[in-house]
Amino acid sequence: MKYLILGAGLALLGVAHAGHEFPFYPSFYPQEITIEALAPQAAAQRIAKGTLHAYAGDELAAKPDPAKTGTVVSLGGYVVVTFDRRAPQFADRSARCAAARSLKPALAAGQVWHPYPITPYHADYLHHADRAEAARAAVAAQHVAKPPGKLEIFDVAVLAAQAGARYNGWLGPPWLRQGWFHAYLLLAPAVSDAGARARIEEVARRLMRGEHRSLRERIERERELVALLQSGCERIVLGYTVRREHYGTEYSHGVENVGYDALDGLASAIFPRTVKLRDFPWNGWLNVAAPAAPSSAWNPVAGGFGGAFGRLVWWALGDPAFLPSPHGAGWIENRLSASDTKTGSPLAVPEDALVPEPGSGRLAPAGRGRTATTRIVYRVRNSAFHDGTPMSVADLLYAYAFAAAWGAGDTADPGVAQATALARERLKGVRLLRVETESLAFGEDKLSYEVPVIEVHLDAEGAGDAATIAPPWTIVSWHLLALLEEGARRGHFAFSAAGAARLGLPELDPVRNAAIVRRLGELARELEERAHVPAALSRYVDAGEARQRYRRLREFHAAYGHWLVTNGPYMLSRWDGTKAVLEVFRNPTYPKGLGSFDVYAAPLKAHVPRVERRDYGAEVQTEVEWLERLGRDVRIVRGSFAKRLAERLATAGPPPAPVCRYLLVGPDGAVVAAGVARADATGTCRLEFARPARRAGGSGDRLVLAAVLEGNVANAPIKIVPWQH
Repeated sequence: MKYLILGAGLALLGVAHAGHEFPFYPSFYPQEITIEALAPQAAAQRIAKGTLHAYAGDELAAKPDPAKTGTVVSLGGYVVVTFDRRAPQFADRSARCAAARSLKPALAAGQVWHPYPITPYHADYLHHADRAEAARAAVAAQHVAKPPGKLEIFDVAVLAAQAGARYNGWLGPPWLRQGWFHAYLLLAPAVSDAGARARIEEVARRLMRGEHRSLRERIERERELVALLQSGCERIVLGYTVRREHYGTEYSHGVENVGYDALDGLASAIFPRTVKLRDFPWNGWLNVAAPAAPSSAWNPVAGGFGGAFGRLVWWALGDPAFLPSPHGAGWIENRLSASDTKTGSPLAVPEDALVPEPGSGRLAPAGRGRTATTRIVYRVRNSAFHDGTPMSVADLLYAYAFAAAWGAGDTADPGVAQATALARERLKGVRLLRVETESLAFGEDKLSYEVPVIEVHLDAEGAGDAATIAPPWTIVSWHLLALLEEGARRGHFAFSAAGAARLGLPELDPVRNAAIVRRLGELARELEERAHVPAALSRYVDAGEARQRYRRLREFHAAYGHWLVTNGPYMLSRWDGTKAVLEVFRNPTYPKGLGSFDVYAAPLKAHVPRVERRDYGAEVQTEVEWLERLGRDVRIVRGSFAKRLAERLATAGPPPAPVCRYLLVGPDGAVVAAGVARADATGTCRLEFARPARRAGGSGDRLVLAAVLEGNVANAPIKIVPWQH
């Protein structure tokens, strides 16, 4: 049965009716990924031998050979000192602040002195670069080697995970990866003054609501929040650590095209979508390791898949609506595209739009008089689930119904409630507009895709972030969700770790918990026999389809021994306590193919060699990086954008132009102007900003500037230029 599920897709791909292969290969490069738990010493030996391709989550025990090993560097954690205000020497704010400035020598080897809570690895660092530079320079003349307060390291991945929301195919909140939000998570709990805390919460709330009229105003608010968080010097960031992860590069035992995330490193969504074996154009067997075996449940609904091992598994099995932008701000479109976004106050919600009822999940018409502030139209890239079931509109709608049923009411699961809170608060209606057909044609052959076009109404101010709040997407099919619901109702498990702790039940794990796997088998047979359709889907699914879906789900379980069925690029083939094997899902309905995310594999940068004043503001000359292949190797080169553009015009399409991002800061620290300008064909950005009123003694402004290529703002080279008008 295992091979029957994939048979149709492989036959279509490999043969096609004209007797040749399609040039489109669905899914990504490796045909199989093995993830295992290895100690750093064993991992170092395996990489040296060429039997392990990458090690995620930790440094190797032995120094790697740079001729045979590549390294990626990402943000590790914050180095923080927390003062006890009850101690007489730290009762006064000035004493605490002075003590923090003296602690640079207290940092251990490898820790970076950076006494500001937003780092160059954050996408919004440009908004704070001048203040971070000033903080680094403000070092006390007298140093102390021993910290007078409690010195700790806060892992950034753990910090974000605790505040993050992962429900089915929804990730968030939209601001989860922003530096100002990390600063809020880290420092706000240590603020003891009630007035200061109230002001902090108000500014943070306005940022989360998107209550700003311009980029300048948003940046001002971010800077205000960070200043408030630091004002009491009760908890102070001294610096940060970096995570160094390694992969083999030797031909033919190594890998290339290794995507990683500035905050999450290799255990991220981008890694399995770009990495390829050096001796395979596609396919091949990829071997990856993490420092520890999985310790959290493999829970596809809410939470779960913690640690580097779990994240590696989930990002290959799960395909969310949006992916974290690995070196940029926010999110990149994955399985749907958002367009035709309208924001106003108010926008009428159509009467026939559906609204999930809290506590029951019933999908009821919105009726008259309902309004929203934002309307988003999505094009959804459907595909088959691993059990061979084709996605339908019912699958998309049931994600909303499930969130409403288990996120509110007397039987709500606290984990589902937390993960879906923002979506349930902001969602005002969802409506299917139409289902279109798209085709990929290859001569006489073609692949066809069904594309639902769905309209979502929200109460959300920031249109750019709003698309990620409640997208019409699901990783788990409606019939699997219905099966899991039945198991939860009968008390076999809870849908989250928080729910399990409250009820004294095991957390949902449809793979590694043998008792849950067995009980789900019994329930699946029962639901198939009675053709169970959830009440919310009675208008969309008939008994025949329901019975067929449960049958296919049971057939998948018979073949693979688990119930972790998704619509992602890989599926779980086999596993034990320390190893998981994932095989590629090369189904022709899967819309992403080889190379879909290659642009994110190498975070290329732009540079600013020259800035000149002009009457209108500033003229900025840029240079760009690009990749050149030399035999089997790839190198990064740097040169003028005009030269690069001329080279590419004779071959493929034009290369991406650099974008200049800037803010003009006054002598009082206020943001005078901020903006974004795209470079022209010569690589020149024209920055236009109003000249402020002249001040006595000169303006004393500073221009904070970075040129960014393909959205790679993390670790972008930044210039801070004194600016006199």
